[in-house]
Amino acid sequence: MGSTNRGSNGTESDAPIPDSSDSDREAAEQANQVLQDLPLGEVKETPTSESPLPWQAEVEAISAHLAQIRRVRTLSVQVEAVLDDHQVQITPVWSDLPNGATVKLERTRPQEPDANFLGHVNLDWQVLVGEQLISLSEYKKRVLLQSKGLELDPEGEITAGGVPLRSSMPTAVYEVFLKGLEAELVSTEIEVPHPTACARPDLAKMETQARYGAKIRGLIHELFKQRHLIADGVSGNSLVERPVKLLASAISRVEEKGHEVSFKNNQQLIHSAVFGQIKETTGRSWSEHNDQQYQEAYRLARIYLMRLTEQIRWQRKSIHSSAR
Repeated sequence: MGSTNRGSNGTESDAPIPDSSDSDREAAEQANQVLQDLPLGEVKETPTSESPLPWQAEVEAISAHLAQIRRVRTLSVQVEAVLDDHQVQITPVWSDLPNGATVKLERTRPQEPDANFLGHVNLDWQVLVGEQLISLSEYKKRVLLQSKGLELDPEGEITAGGVPLRSSMPTAVYEVFLKGLEAELVSTEIEVPHPTACARPDLAKMETQARYGAKIRGLIHELFKQRHLIADGVSGNSLVERPVKLLASAISRVEEKGHEVSFKNNQQLIHSAVFGQIKETTGRSWSEHNDQQYQEAYRLARIYLMRLTEQIRWQRKSIHSSAR
């Protein structure tokens, strides 16, 4: 079937009209040709799971090392003794060590050179001789003078038969004697009395003081164990409110010294009464006693508590009698 083409001036033409499918095909071919001529980059293949990544080996190595660190537990121990070639004795540790644990030597104690004692620097040891504490230098001086038939009086003067040497010989001779005595003290070895030698008399005194104090507090505790006498016990205040004669005297003694009476419970009152009685009887505070005097203080406390127990017992009986 033919077709006519109408012109712009209204006339008709017999020229054929091109098919649209042919023109589309030609446009597609031209576009494909243009794409082939473009400088496209190289296309790389996406790595599959079968081909390993370049950093995958490092990751696996780090993971294996961390897993090994987590399995190994390191403890620092101190070796006390080497038992044999395969066993050592260590100080106790909080963690339980499994069988077969290995020990690696990390540090050794350096070998210390032998020390030579030269002497004390500005120090003077104290020696307990009988019940008296004297300096070590004075003790050595006394022993050396006694070996020569001389004595050292309380004022520090050297005497012979009670007569001071300073007044019995010329001054120049006495000075020479003193210099010779000092030189002899340096060169002479004098044995210190043992075991009464005490380098720390303060510690020895505090230990004795604490020991006898604990014994007296034990006597007070035995009194409170008798609940039929003190029903409200240590923390009660029955003795504070109704003190017996001995406790009333103790309270008056505190008031006479100008102190405020503020005993919170029975224990504080009896404790103050016992140690206050010891001080009043001996005339010394608790820290001023020697060993023999602490024994006497313990005896006084025992007698005082026996009397106090009897007074409390009679008070309880009188209360029961009036209640009936």
